[in-house]
Amino acid sequence: MNGFFTEKIAFILGAGLILIGLLIYGEYRYGLIENNFGNFEREVRLSNADLQNKISKLNLELSGIKNENVSLTNILEATQKKSSSLESQFTNITSTVGALEKLSKTDKELLQKYSKVYFLNEHYVPVSLTNIDAKYLNDKDKVIQIHSNVYPYFKKLLDAAATDKVFLQILSSYRAFGEQAVLKLRIRLAFKECL
Repeated sequence: MNGFFTEKIAFILGAGLILIGLLIYGEYRYGLIENNFGNFEREVRLSNADLQNKISKLNLELSGIKNENVSLTNILEATQKKSSSLESQFTNITSTVGALEKLSKTDKELLQKYSKVYFLNEHYVPVSLTNIDAKYLNDKDKVIQIHSNVYPYFKKLLDAAATDKVFLQILSSYRAFGEQAVLKLRIRLAFKECL
């Protein structure tokens, strides 16, 4: 029995030593793993902090680029408006130059009578007016005048027509500004009544 007991004790002691060795080895490995995990955790924290710094820098750069983009967009819009304005001014100037070129080639007296640039005001009266002979008038009691320079040619035309048995009668000729304005107003009112 003694041998059996000794064997069991040796077995238990051997198993205990193996178990203690395994525990010591496990503790050692656990320490290594914990140390490695701690190092890994520190590296992750450092990497995370580094990434956060990089993200912050990129956000600042992105914000700067957005501000620059807005600024460039505003500059572009302002430039386009200015370009459009200049184009419009150029078109107007070109039109004006064309009109001025035409005016420079036109008879000065004609310009003064009929031009939009040289217009007649409401107080204008031709320098010389001549009464049209009553024999040419529709209403013999009415006084109708015509420009003196035109009258001889006009009279010649009426006489030539009468020779050909075409009897023309004058209803109207030169009108003062006020008379013309009243006539236009009457026509407008009559036209409105027709509608």
